[in-house]
Amino acid sequence: MSEKITVASPSRDENYIVKQNITNKFKEMVRETLEKQRQVLLKRKKDLETWQAKEQQEFKRVFGIDDQKARRWILTGVEKMILLNSQLTEENFKPTNENVHAYVLGTQDQNFEIFIGKKFVKDKMTGPDSRVATLCHEMSHYGFIFNSDDVPPYGKDSLHTTPIEFQMQANSMVNQGTSGVMQNAYNIERYFEID
Repeated sequence: MSEKITVASPSRDENYIVKQNITNKFKEMVRETLEKQRQVLLKRKKDLETWQAKEQQEFKRVFGIDDQKARRWILTGVEKMILLNSQLTEENFKPTNENVHAYVLGTQDQNFEIFIGKKFVKDKMTGPDSRVATLCHEMSHYGFIFNSDDVPPYGKDSLHTTPIEFQMQANSMVNQGTSGVMQNAYNIERYFEID
């Protein structure tokens, strides 16, 4: 499992500041990722509208529930992600030299800046630990979409939780039928881990 960081505070450390131009290659990667994310979001929207046995089973595998309230919650969030996806440009994406996939600075960021780390560039486009799944994870944090959080295991805080522990917590929430599963960014991300 790989590291994902969601919330960070700016640093005055000179090593943190990225002194590079955003290249055409970076912009192309962002455009391709947004386009593929749009395709995945539209598929999930269709799945949630179709809502037959296959779609319900897959939803339950990810969230541990498959009731109408949960379906409507995720469908509304997917529709908002589709809207945001159509409004974002490569200017919303900021490269960082940090060894992470990506992160956003907060749930109320009206500039919708998404910081892209070194790992994101090396990730595959779709599936688990992919660019598309990571982008969906980060977008889910925005307050108008899901206002999600990276839920750490009981007794731990986000800064001291490993990626494996976040994944184990996501599994535990599904197995225990925890209601917070619908706002855990790691469970939401899993819903978009499709090829």
